[in-house]
Amino acid sequence: MADRPVIVLGAGGHAKVVVDLLVKLERTVLAAVEPSAPVGEHKLLGFAVRGEDAVLSYAPHEVDLALGIGMPSEDPIAGLSERRRVAARFEARGYGFPSLVHPSAVVASDCNIGAGAQVMAGVVLQASCSVGAFAIVNTRASADHDCDLGEGCHLAPGAILGGGVRVGRETLIGIGAAVLQGLSIGAGVLIGGGAMVIANVADGQRRVGVPTRAMS
Repeated sequence: MADRPVIVLGAGGHAKVVVDLLVKLERTVLAAVEPSAPVGEHKLLGFAVRGEDAVLSYAPHEVDLALGIGMPSEDPIAGLSERRRVAARFEARGYGFPSLVHPSAVVASDCNIGAGAQVMAGVVLQASCSVGAFAIVNTRASADHDCDLGEGCHLAPGAILGGGVRVGRETLIGIGAAVLQGLSIGAGVLIGGGAMVIANVADGQRRVGVPTRAMS
């Protein structure tokens, strides 16, 4: 069956990256959707931005959806949870979210990429990695062998995981952060940009620095 056209949920910076990825994958983009989209002509990389009813005008079997919602800088963990809630709302109506892998990403043949997950430009995923549903592996992030990335987590640009790292659901590994091999990072964790993680991190922690310490 031919790929279905795609509607992108969101119309901000992350949505731009998702639209560009879809174009590179030669997917047909129908529109970007923003609940508060202004009346009148508004474009995102040349594609129309419409209200949420643009999705509901199509039956679930007629379109695919892509999650283009980013994270607010003031509370990125809450943003990851909100992304997942939005996706769940449309999944409950029967809409599907395909996984998206950038053509420049290097992904081992036995990796498992979950529904709605996004693997961006320059990413490297080595053998036997698993990427949970709706996770983002962002620009030039890398995960060595046997890493397990939880549902809805985000490896920010340039983040590096050694082999065998486990990342919990809706956790953010910040820009340029590094995690030593074999460690476990819990759910709902924030690892700050540039941090070095040298020990396991429990659920809900916020850690920064080299090596990491609790965020004050």
